[in-house]
Amino acid sequence: MMKNRIPAMILAFLTAVSLSACRSAGTAETQPAADGTEQTVTFPQETEKAPDLLFAETVLIDDENCTVSITGIEDDSIWGYTLKAYLENKTDINLMFSLEDVSVNGFMCDPFWACSVSAGMKSHEDISFLADDFRRNGISAPSAIRFTLNVYDADNYTAEHLLSQSFTLYPLGEDAVEEYHREPAAGETVLFDNAYATMIVTGTDPDNIWGYGLCVYLENKTDKPLMFSASDVAVNGFMCDPYWSVRVAPGMRSNTVISWFEDDFRENGITDVESIVLPITVSDAEDWMAEDLVNESFTLNP
Repeated sequence: MMKNRIPAMILAFLTAVSLSACRSAGTAETQPAADGTEQTVTFPQETEKAPDLLFAETVLIDDENCTVSITGIEDDSIWGYTLKAYLENKTDINLMFSLEDVSVNGFMCDPFWACSVSAGMKSHEDISFLADDFRRNGISAPSAIRFTLNVYDADNYTAEHLLSQSFTLYPLGEDAVEEYHREPAAGETVLFDNAYATMIVTGTDPDNIWGYGLCVYLENKTDKPLMFSASDVAVNGFMCDPYWSVRVAPGMRSNTVISWFEDDFRENGITDVESIVLPITVSDAEDWMAEDLVNESFTLNP
């Protein structure tokens, strides 16, 4: 169980430094939550792009331990997209609420959200997505938001989860969800495309916020979460590790950037990237003992 708690701990830390997002959207209907089953919640739009539309409270879970409700959705094309949440801790211990494997329209879009609620207390929270994440994945209107909600003892990470359940929200109505079909683009490099996963280099980002970036598209074709990672990477013949790994939920996709720190390039005298030796591993994110699905080194000449 400890391994499953680590992402939530990271989420709690990143929440303190992540940006807040803003506003708009549709109405909601309540769906009961049964243990171990995925729940779907539909928010049919009464009007198109209604900025001040009020929501009925939508209960995701309401049991003897806690209540979690979505009380509204706010949409702002500049700052981002926000789920308004109500949390209630009915226990005599401090509870941590967190989201895992969050995707929007089939693309991983992590809001890096976690919240601790003291024993017997309540909280109103914003679960905010960055507009840049939506733009990077070509998302103009979120039609399907999928996530796993975890609730557990905030002071004992080895204890069993009180709740770990998947939900799918349909803000525009379930009929608005469209199948995604990706068309190959000129200049792309397919590293692998097998029965389990796909990884495509879609371009470079030499002016990335951290330094040099390699833009990649990932796809998980399995029914398990997969971890994509790179280690022992060499740039222009110098060991230069980007410390990159990305978790992709079952059946989901991710547009991400493998980034190197500018200082690492400077220390090795790298001004122009001529070659990248990129060892890639794809493994079961929930079973570290399982055999790797991909373990191969690729050489790129950007």
